[in-house]
Amino acid sequence: MPLKEASLVKTWTVSPRVKAFRLKVLGEEPFTFVPGQWVNFHLPIKADNPQRAYSIASPPNGSHEFETAITRVEGGPGSSFFHDAPVGASLKFEGPAGRFVLRDPGKSGAAFIATGTGLTPFRSMIPHLLNQGCQPDVLLLFGIRDESEILFRQEFEELARRHANFRFVPTLSRANEAWQGERGYVQLQVEKRLKGRPEMETYVCGLKKMVDEVRKQLLDFGFDRKRIYFEKYD
Repeated sequence: MPLKEASLVKTWTVSPRVKAFRLKVLGEEPFTFVPGQWVNFHLPIKADNPQRAYSIASPPNGSHEFETAITRVEGGPGSSFFHDAPVGASLKFEGPAGRFVLRDPGKSGAAFIATGTGLTPFRSMIPHLLNQGCQPDVLLLFGIRDESEILFRQEFEELARRHANFRFVPTLSRANEAWQGERGYVQLQVEKRLKGRPEMETYVCGLKKMVDEVRKQLLDFGFDRKRIYFEKYD
């Protein structure tokens, strides 16, 4: 697969450890992808494998640009390169690729379950789904440790205000006393909000332990195995 080239046009902080990056793909053709896909960067770093794959974190809009979000990993050469990269930096990548992509939920609605930066492909999928006029329920369950780690909070809250059928539910495992929202691990919210709704399409993304536990929950609740889509980030 031939490499593409992109220029870093914007960076911004979305949590203490996560930054977002907007890239403009060079060339005459717009950059096309399916919500949920990822790209594989070939980075100028000292590592046995200089390639790093990151999910696209923006809906397709017919332009040359796309976004991603990356957690800075202590001692990680790939994430450190991105977090330290200046606007204007040139990057080479291949893609898009991946089969963890948005399907048409029809009349059943869709539930999205994530922890950490497992949220990033859902920032591509959910706005696209809602902007296409999806009428059934769309639910996003997001598990993190504390309030400072609620990625893209204002964007998802604004989507919920604009779309009556969309519900954004962050749940905190280490919430302070002032937190008025849901508490505990995301698995608790899966049981609370999805048990009895096996008709929904479900998408699960995050670390292996969470993904495996949520998949088991959904199967126990009677969800169709073929309509549980998942991607593991470790």
